[in-house]
This record gives sequence, structure tokens and C-alpha cells, in this order.
Amino acid sequence: MFLRKPMILAIPYTEFNPAKVTLHPQIDDKRGRPIHPMSYRDTYAQFTDVSIVTPPLTFSSYDPVTGRIVMECHGSQHRTFNGKMVAFQKHILTHIQPEASTMNSEDLDNMLQKLYNSRVLTLYTFPSTLVKLGNGTTCPISELKAGSSIRCAVRLYGVMRLDYKGVPQLRIQHSVPAIWLSA
Repeated sequence: MFLRKPMILAIPYTEFNPAKVTLHPQIDDKRGRPIHPMSYRDTYAQFTDVSIVTPPLTFSSYDPVTGRIVMECHGSQHRTFNGKMVAFQKHILTHIQPEASTMNSEDLDNMLQKLYNSRVLTLYTFPSTLVKLGNGTTCPISELKAGSSIRCAVRLYGVMRLDYKGVPQLRIQHSVPAIWLSA
């Protein structure tokens, strides 16, 4: 018996256009938490979430306790990706701004837990996440060495409103369905 994961259609980062992301009205998720689902509409397709494939990034660290994976996006080869991630986060804040009309844009910007900040991409994934190696095998994410070059498929599916110790925050909800070592 073969167990297969469902195929995910992902947009290459070079084709990703943050302006084509739609943030929908707030609903409650399965656990009753408020979330703004997002979708992506291109000329030929509409996706119920936003899945993109990153360029090769430099793996910095993984914390199995928090699930945080940190990758560096330095160098001129990342200029396009960096610009699109900044534009994506600004696009989200633009759509949240009318709902938070009592807040100025700086306060709203500070509320957003950014995935991308200062040439560093921070994602969260499970310790059971496997990294696909070039020879067709896999290894646990915890075995990756700092400095390795990796690519990720990142599924962005909403913006959640949270309160952390009485401070309102916005979190971009995401998952990392695939990671592979790049040559």
C-alpha cells in the first residue's frame, strides 16, 4: 500500500505577484479563532490559498521545540524574492488597515509577526518534516547543517488575529509542505 501526499500547485517566486493575493473577510477557524483567509487569482487560475516556491536559501537554524526554521536571503540572487516578500507583507497590512481604522500604519506594522524581515525568512514547521535530498532519500529537518542551501514550498492560507499577553498581534498562517536540499 502506498500513501501519497496530495499534490500542491505552487507558484514559482519569480511569478508570484503579491497584488494578486486577496484577503477575505474575517471568519472563525475550526477552533473558533478569527482568521482572514487568503486566496490567489491569476489570469488563468484561482487558488484557495497561496503556495509559493522559494529560491535556494541558506539554512541557518531549526528549533524543534518551537518548530522555527530560519533561512537567510542574502545576495543579489535574492533581490526579487526579498522585494516580493516585503510587498506581500505590506499588501496584507493594506487590506487589514480599513478594519483597524483606529490604528496608525506604524502600530499596525508592529502588530504583524513578519515571516520575512531584514533578509531573513522565518517559518514554522513540524519536527517530523522531512527534507528531500538530491539522491532521492530524505532526512529529518533537525539533521540539516547550517549553511546548507534549501528550497521550500510555503503554503500561506490566512492572517490570524491573536492577543499575546493583552497585546494584539497579526500572524500570517502558513505551512511548509515540502523542503528540499538544493545543489
